[in-house]
Amino acid sequence: MRAGFPDGAGAIALAVLADFAPGAVGVVPLRVPVPVFPLSGFRLLDDSMRIETPTGVQQLDGPDEVAVHVEAFERLRDAAAIGPRAVALIRRLMDELSG
Repeated sequence: MRAGFPDGAGAIALAVLADFAPGAVGVVPLRVPVPVFPLSGFRLLDDSMRIETPTGVQQLDGPDEVAVHVEAFERLRDAAAIGPRAVALIRRLMDELSG
């Protein structure tokens, strides 16, 4: 993991969520090349999106703007471990960090 809580609480929460709601959590392993590198977090909504930066949130409704981020999301999703693979990866990392 590249970031997280030193006590592992964040990793435990991610593992529980990934196990409970497969597809809700994806983890891009360190050994996998990152296909895109978003400079800020974003949320895709039905016909719009929100970009979250350190200084605020921006709502975008333009179809072309949304399409760029949909493509970025799909590329990240394709590179990520999802569901049981995400749980296994998170647990392995937790073991490495604790041991």
